[in-house]
Amino acid sequence: MTEQRALLGIKLLSAFFAIEAVICLITIVALLFPGSALDPIWRLNPDAHAAFQKIGKLSILLMVGWCISFKMIHYRWSLSVRRAPWRQLD
Repeated sequence: MTEQRALLGIKLLSAFFAIEAVICLITIVALLFPGSALDPIWRLNPDAHAAFQKIGKLSILLMVGWCISFKMIHYRWSLSVRRAPWRQLD
């Protein structure tokens, strides 16, 4: 039973990082194209929008770095679910 709980935990964390990568991608597009259809997302956190504007174009690079990091973590953890040591014992 513990193996299944560990497997579920890894899957949930992997899904969390996949969602974070998508959110970063949406933020990048919203930063690249101000005034587009994605502009209403800044109503969720107007302080973040102001901070990104203060940083300038460097904020896009920052978000690209985070997006790549989240996607790499998601990929590695989803790979570890498929190659988990306890699954090879069957």
